[in-house]
Amino acid sequence: MMGRYILLFLFLLALFPPSLGDALPRYVFLFIADGLGQEEIDLYMALAAARGRIPAFADFPIQVFLDNRTAQGGIPDSASAATSIACGVKVSQGVLGVDDQGRPLENVAQVAKNQGFRVGIVTNVAVNDATPAAFYAHVPSRKSYDDIAWQLVESGFDLFVGSGIASSGKASRERILALARKKGYRVIQDPAAFFSLKPASLPVIAFLPFTFAIDRMDPAPSLASSVRKAIELLQDSPGFFLVVEGGRIDWCNHTNDIASSLAEVEDFEAAVRVALSFGKAHQDETLILVTADHDTGGLMFRRNPLPRIPPQAFSYERFLAKLRTTPKKEEALFALFVSTWGEETLQGLGEELARASSEFLVHGNGNALWIRLVRLLAEREGLFWSTTGHTACPVPLYAWGESSQVFQNASSNTDIAKFLKALFRAQVVSEEVF
Repeated sequence: MMGRYILLFLFLLALFPPSLGDALPRYVFLFIADGLGQEEIDLYMALAAARGRIPAFADFPIQVFLDNRTAQGGIPDSASAATSIACGVKVSQGVLGVDDQGRPLENVAQVAKNQGFRVGIVTNVAVNDATPAAFYAHVPSRKSYDDIAWQLVESGFDLFVGSGIASSGKASRERILALARKKGYRVIQDPAAFFSLKPASLPVIAFLPFTFAIDRMDPAPSLASSVRKAIELLQDSPGFFLVVEGGRIDWCNHTNDIASSLAEVEDFEAAVRVALSFGKAHQDETLILVTADHDTGGLMFRRNPLPRIPPQAFSYERFLAKLRTTPKKEEALFALFVSTWGEETLQGLGEELARASSEFLVHGNGNALWIRLVRLLAEREGLFWSTTGHTACPVPLYAWGESSQVFQNASSNTDIAKFLKALFRAQVVSEEVF
């Protein structure tokens, strides 16, 4: 059925070939929330509604669920899921941009670039991490960071923004950046320099000091400010395709850190809101898609009454950093717990905290201590994590704007790439405009 729908769609486009000004999107946004499952979205929306606020994508007219399992029907990782989203093909875990025989797969970002669109990728993690890499790299292992980085430079895309670049070492990193400069990229590692760029500065690779949203101190960069700047840089063109990843939601959920995770979702939603504001100013030219690659953590929550999110001063990352310098004594550990969650939140948990501290002093496992504590606090409020890994739960797709109705029939994450490729190929941008 899905294949017939795509063929019908392409047939109609062939019968009525559109021009740049016809009813096809000129500006396309694809937002991917790494590790954000539907249960956490439901929690986020419920908490927002309780405060009288409607999240940006809550009212998107198209809302469907997508099968995101691997080629073998198993639990996805970011590489396999992002490859399905970017290329339209199911693959095995750990694979980026190649099929199970190692053959390169066509990705939607390259199709957009070949059709004359400008292409940008914005993430708050490394630019060659699995999810962004699926839109330009073709490697059998997501851990081939150097190879992925070389392919980033060779992609010819217009804009990359992230927290840095993963590599096998300083020398390799410097060789990659030297090649980038040789290829014409302006490599920027200063936020002020990035946010003062003009469109003529492209192509650009920018490394910004992203932090967890819960830890951020103004004027540190956020996804929203980065997306706003990306639009400014890419907009002076006949069209653009902008991929935006909220990569730290997954990190938080791997440690069952609900307070930090919800702060990341809010940061991600703020970026969607920037795109939506732009889209409303370009009503008949903009398509916005919001999805996730997979669920991390298997969160469940009590519906009535809604759970209270335990107040938390900083992220798990900062907690573990403080833990490494905390004297290995119970009273010092308790002082760290109080500075993290506050005395009021910890009331009535003395025995549990003492047992957790004693176990940590014996085994020295900071991650295990953190997860034990946050689960203890969360369960008391009606929040329950089933894992620190991924699940195979379907993920949502929200669509708004021009041609969004096409995605009403999507049922697999591979449909995102299939439908977008069809849209991009129907709208060829002349090279004469450059």
